Amino acid sequence: MSKMTMMQHWMDEAMAQGPEQAKALLEDMAKGLGIQVTRLAAKEEQMPELLSDTIKQVASGVTAGMIVHHGQVGHMHVQMYSVRESQR
Repeated sequence: MSKMTMMQHWMDEAMAQGPEQAKALLEDMAKGLGIQVTRLAAKEEQMPELLSDTIKQVASGVTAGMIVHHGQVGHMHVQMYSVRESQR
């Protein structure tokens, strides 16, 4: 089973349980994606570019999803202007 098919299956199951479960799944997947982005960035300086590239791919997925699920053609353009780190 491909990764995309697996994620689609998870979303189908979550949506069958209602919109709150589907939203919770998206939030969990977003957090997991963030964790994986930090694993891939070998140095902190690489984080803004890697995060920006990942967000652009999410926008590409939204564009494709709008066509597939809603029949609406368009492009979603995303630009990240800054990343700030707060010290604890």
